[in-house]
Amino acid sequence: TPFHCVAQAVKRLEACGFKRLQEDQVWGKGKSSLVQQGGKYYYTRNSSTLVAFAVGEKFRAGNPFKVVGAHTDSPALKVKPVSKQSTHGFVQVGVECY
Repeated sequence: TPFHCVAQAVKRLEACGFKRLQEDQVWGKGKSSLVQQGGKYYYTRNSSTLVAFAVGEKFRAGNPFKVVGAHTDSPALKVKPVSKQSTHGFVQVGVECY
């Protein structure tokens, strides 16, 4: 599931020195900023989304930067809201591809 994928990725990021940030906190700027040159950071949303980034040692505010993205939610089987089905004496759970 996306939740397992994010949990495993977080373990790997932390093993490589990434620091967790809270998405809703002020990261600041300048020397008191939580995000510093040469730093490696990540945050999660709803335990199913992960954003990780590294700041270059020579990065200066206003310079360009690159972003790479991916998703973890496809393909997946989702249980239908009304999922109980019976066929030939067997109880089944109705699912759909997402």
